[in-house]
Amino acid sequence: MERLFTLETAHKLLPAVEAALREAIFLHAEHQRLERQMHELKQRLMLAGGSRFDPEPALRNRQEDERIVRRLQRVIERFEEMGCQLKDLEMGLVDFPTMYRGEKVLLCWRLGEPEISHWHGWTEGFRGRKRIDEDFVQNHHAEATS
Repeated sequence: MERLFTLETAHKLLPAVEAALREAIFLHAEHQRLERQMHELKQRLMLAGGSRFDPEPALRNRQEDERIVRRLQRVIERFEEMGCQLKDLEMGLVDFPTMYRGEKVLLCWRLGEPEISHWHGWTEGFRGRKRIDEDFVQNHHAEATS
């Protein structure tokens, strides 16, 4: 069952969300670094053309990358457990489902913003962000209406 947030409950969760997001960004960067190292190693092997090859560095790299990917998967699962949606690691975007005037919408937060100050429709995405105003505050809630 999908969790729905009020602005208040989403704000209370922000410290945990921010910590998980920072960890995910770090792990993603490490994964990319290890993939670049592996690519560079493959390039050197192709250029060496049949010379003796020590597989140990490649094996260590692969094992470290697999460990990093497993950790990243666990962090992503934490977002799901909290009920929010990790939208974009590079931009640091996280959405929190809520209801506004009988419609399901998303509270939208970006890493570096001091609080949740925007929302958007379910299909609008980041470009459709609107500033949270008094009308939104008065007419959003965490319970779906039938």
